[in-house]
Amino acid sequence: MDADARPVSGRRRSIDQRRISLIAKYEFHRFRGEISIQRSDVNEFSGLGDLLVSQPVHERFSGADANSDAEKIDQIEDAPEASKEEVAEDQLAEEIASAPDAELPKIDIRRLWRTLIQAEKEFTTEGVAQRDSAYDRTIGRHRVPFELESGVFDYALSDRLGVERQDHRAAWRRIGELDLARSRPDLAVIVSGDGRRLSRSSLVGAGDRLRFVSHFEVQSLRRRSDAVDRILAGNGRSSDLLSVFDPESYAKPNDLGIKVAKQDLVPYELNDEQVEAFGKIVRFRPVGLLQGPPGTGKRAS
Repeated sequence: MDADARPVSGRRRSIDQRRISLIAKYEFHRFRGEISIQRSDVNEFSGLGDLLVSQPVHERFSGADANSDAEKIDQIEDAPEASKEEVAEDQLAEEIASAPDAELPKIDIRRLWRTLIQAEKEFTTEGVAQRDSAYDRTIGRHRVPFELESGVFDYALSDRLGVERQDHRAAWRRIGELDLARSRPDLAVIVSGDGRRLSRSSLVGAGDRLRFVSHFEVQSLRRRSDAVDRILAGNGRSSDLLSVFDPESYAKPNDLGIKVAKQDLVPYELNDEQVEAFGKIVRFRPVGLLQGPPGTGKRAS
């Protein structure tokens, strides 16, 4: 930047998390938008004009601390160069970005959807008992240490979890329900299916294979499987819904022009991003996708 807060040069380099954390404390402004960086033989920053003339940016770069902050950031940038691995990764990313777009293979959407549902049906949470189970008379439960081998042992306390044991014929037989409040990823606390108090023989033996069946997950998969069947048969809410997911259909969303007044959403206590997402979901058809990491308010929206 020159004395008039105009960009005069720039460079592209890899930056690790340590540098990011050091530079972050000099952050003073954020904006929502996209910046496109293109390779060129000359510096061209005219596209940043609107951003740089905004009041927060102008005041910051015209202030007395602007040069001081810039010098501190330069010192951070002059830290030891990135490792060979980081440089190689950066070069590979550039090669991938500069490569011509490959022709995408034709996708059979019907087959893909059925395969995904079938794969989810085959995905199970299983483990192997490390020792014989022991009956705890104080709580009326069977305790069995086990090692998780597949799936994720993470369930809501309001869920109901069936426990199945594989017999010598490789058949699964239900032996009870899991006490979710007392169980953990390395310990299954089981309520016997027939209420037996086995003191001489164990409910589960060392080496037995256990499978955990979530009521919530079973019901969710059943609803989604039924929905896929209806869509593939053309019986969904939109008869041509399948074409939306077909890359060769070049389908575009229909803008219904529906606008939701913010005051109508006040009772739901949504933040600005949730309000924006909700507005887009109800505005466009035939389908809307609300995506985001856990804890971002998808369910509330």
